[in-house]
Amino acid sequence: MDQCTREHLLVLPALVSTANRLRPAAAELLRTAQATVPGTAIPGTEGSLRRAVTSKAAGRFTWAEESSTGRRRSLPFEEEEAFWAFVAVEVLRLTGIRKEELLELTHHSITDRTPANDATVHDLLAAGLSRRAIGANSA
Repeated sequence: MDQCTREHLLVLPALVSTANRLRPAAAELLRTAQATVPGTAIPGTEGSLRRAVTSKAAGRFTWAEESSTGRRRSLPFEEEEAFWAFVAVEVLRLTGIRKEELLELTHHSITDRTPANDATVHDLLAAGLSRRAIGANSA
């Protein structure tokens, strides 16, 4: 395990806790806002958010306005950001890879493997060396 990763292990429980709290909260806020009539306060926000009135052109987007400032927030964007933050934290937690390697993961990094004595297909995460690690090894 990389030294930087070992140092970041100290904050990992706080990251996991935060990601596990924010993801369902963002999804619930989006569901509640979608069921709210535009222009009215979103239940459960103590009146701090109201569903924005938008034109039909806004389509699938659900916007909320902060009552105090009028600032608009895209709730689907916030829910998606919370989901991907959760995914990133879980990958870091379960694999121990460095954050630089996390940024280089793609769908090509997941491979199928069937052991010779087993008929079950297992998905494996194959994290290659990062550019930084390659440069350090060539010097």
